[in-house]
Amino acid sequence: MDQSSSQTIATFTGTLLRRERNAERKLVQLVFREGEQDWLCISNKLADAKLALGKEYRIEGIFKQIGDRPFIHEPNISLVKQRSIAVIIGLGIGFVLFLTGGSVAAYTMLSKHNLPAAQNTTSDASQSTSIQTGDNSPAETPADTTPSPTASTPTPSPATTTTTKKKTTPSTTTPPVNNPVVVPPTPDCDAPQATPFQTNTVYDPNQTDGTVTQQGVEGSQQTCYPNGRSQPGQTTVTQQPTDQIVTTTTNPNP
Repeated sequence: MDQSSSQTIATFTGTLLRRERNAERKLVQLVFREGEQDWLCISNKLADAKLALGKEYRIEGIFKQIGDRPFIHEPNISLVKQRSIAVIIGLGIGFVLFLTGGSVAAYTMLSKHNLPAAQNTTSDASQSTSIQTGDNSPAETPADTTPSPTASTPTPSPATTTTTKKKTTPSTTTPPVNNPVVVPPTPDCDAPQATPFQTNTVYDPNQTDGTVTQQGVEGSQQTCYPNGRSQPGQTTVTQQPTDQIVTTTTNPNP
């Protein structure tokens, strides 16, 4: 923050946690977080009531303080473009496409190596040639001067055909190996605990002294032990507390 002789200029980058619009006074109250510090901003721009929560903004304004509560008066708020997230997403998509293409190429090469060898049609044709046994020509009858009462003709034996078949080895493919599913352990958690809210004082000569313009709401947090209670636990804030704002008619800067 830049401090001069008359006023202090606040310039920082923070994440918008809460926003509330006071329709009667036409004011918008915004709470930004910078690191571990929360800053209250009061603006008369009704468009600031539509700012998206959870986004990162750059804030510039006059730093003021009423009682123990500092705040930024009439800030200029601009959205910070998060290019790094888009770059990370693009790299992730490219890596997934690279892995997918490599898996398809490896599977294609494996299938080609496992194909059976081409059969030799020439050798099969030569081996499948029929082998015939026996004599198909009729038996010759010797000449005999004495006629036989009954003449018999020998019956030729049927031809025998032998066919040889070549045994083909079936192709084998290696089935894909599925990675086992790892089930994470169920964490052991304590009961949620309430966290108190803070009371802030805002100067307003048009209100009655001590008027509560914003009711405070307690937050909550919970401690879990993912690796058992023998290891240190992790505390998570499940709900942020809402500050209570009280009006005072005493001018802090007379």
